[in-house]
Amino acid sequence: MVYQQTSRDAWRQFAADSATVDEKILAVIRAEGEATCDRIEACTGLSHQTVSGNMRHLAERTLIERTGRKAPTRKGRTQAMLWRLVKQGSLVPVARRASRAAELEEELRRVARQLEQWATEAQAGGWSTIHVAPMRREAERIYARLGRGA
Repeated sequence: MVYQQTSRDAWRQFAADSATVDEKILAVIRAEGEATCDRIEACTGLSHQTVSGNMRHLAERTLIERTGRKAPTRKGRTQAMLWRLVKQGSLVPVARRASRAAELEEELRRVARQLEQWATEAQAGGWSTIHVAPMRREAERIYARLGRGA
């Protein structure tokens, strides 16, 4: 799947904040052994939308899982699903990985720009299309993977 540049930019801005939210969620579950979304909201002061969205991502990454049991919420509902940790550890590196991914993406863009420049210079210097085309194709392949935008 190819993501639009605006989506990539938005994710980069959100990744560090999301990692902090993830740590808060995991800290509550770690401290209590298992917790409902409602309990995590009460302990962290985070909104339901923030907690439930981040918990979905934590579950997709198999860091947490449903226990199969339910517990009451602050309002007395007993339909709240309990969650537990699957893996121990910290998510602090997530923010660093997002930062590193941004650095690598910029480096690939730099390489693509350099390939385009070499292709232009080679063509101006009289090189044949057979020599220039592979450089242009590789630059286009990089841009396609990253989402266009030199």
